[in-house]
Amino acid sequence: MQPTESRLLWYTTHLDRAVGGVPVEGSYAFSALDADGRVITEGVYWPSIPAKLVERARDFKQRLESGTGQSDFQAAVRRQQPIVREAIGEVKIVHTTGSYHGEFAAQALYVVVVRNPNGGKAQILRFDDTGAPVRMPEEVPSGFDSEKQR
Repeated sequence: MQPTESRLLWYTTHLDRAVGGVPVEGSYAFSALDADGRVITEGVYWPSIPAKLVERARDFKQRLESGTGQSDFQAAVRRQQPIVREAIGEVKIVHTTGSYHGEFAAQALYVVVVRNPNGGKAQILRFDDTGAPVRMPEEVPSGFDSEKQR
């Protein structure tokens, strides 16, 4: 049975974050409202970003905006991860997620999404300012799936 008219059930909005002109990955703020404007759910994880990290990220971004800086950096990234091929990323401030239970960490990184040529799942790869691959603390295998396995 098809409805005869559309009806708003809820509305969700989220905010993207940038600091000093650099996108921030890992921060979030969202809210969902029902058709009457009542809040159904909301969440915020918007940690403080150190000023020195913002400065480092802006310098990294500026270096890549120069012609030779970009091409030299891309060559270094491709040497480390040939699957990057011609994919172009961007400098972001990346921090540990709100669900991570370890120590907070944040870095200025080059983030690139690499599409699977066979149509599979894409990969998000991150690199430091030398082109070396980086994994955030929560992405590093710990050897344990949960506390119960210890």
